Amino acid sequence: ADRWPGVLGVMRPGLLLTSYFLLRNTPSPAIPSSKESVVEPSDQEWLSGPLYLMWLVAFLNGLTLLPFQTYLAPFMREELGISASTAGLVWSTIGAVGMAAGFLVGWIADRIGARLALILCFTSACVASLCVYHFNSEGYFYVAGFLFALAFYPVFGLVPTYIGQIVGVSRLTQAFGIANVLIGLGGVCGNFLGGVCKDVLGSFAPLYMFISIFLLVQLVVVAMLPNVRQSD
Repeated sequence: ADRWPGVLGVMRPGLLLTSYFLLRNTPSPAIPSSKESVVEPSDQEWLSGPLYLMWLVAFLNGLTLLPFQTYLAPFMREELGISASTAGLVWSTIGAVGMAAGFLVGWIADRIGARLALILCFTSACVASLCVYHFNSEGYFYVAGFLFALAFYPVFGLVPTYIGQIVGVSRLTQAFGIANVLIGLGGVCGNFLGGVCKDVLGSFAPLYMFISIFLLVQLVVVAMLPNVRQSD
């Protein structure tokens, strides 16, 4: 069981490269011919500042949220000595809440916009990470699992939702593809650094402190984005 994180870490770079070569050859969707659609936006127009910021957010999503779930069970079981049944119940909480979180946060995003919904998700994940870092009580792990699930499952839908609001339809495939590659790259880096953190510092606890810091960075980045809800 201890070999699974390493096996997954080896597989992810291969999947990352495969996705890159498949997506780079994917043709852009056809645009109906009309006087309004003859003129295509230039590279300078579609490669906007908000898009670069969203690509940064996509990378940070992988860097923070994926190692959070990867090392949660090892931290609980190996370092804190929490029982397997309790760890299983925490994961059941994450799964159960996650099934409803996508619908709930999607409903919220329809009313307040994807940008504000992302801020709520990153706030929830940051509090979850701080609960794991500061408290050793089993009850707080249930709270952390609940808050993490509220953020983890919806956030990967909110990122493409916002990108779809700032990028024209002819460039969506490229914009989404780059974002997905960056999420995978962030996940590889995050899981690798999480293992290094354990080897160097002797504990997974500092990892969750670093995750909370990078989640705060994501909050700042998203706060810098324009609110484009009116253009829906």
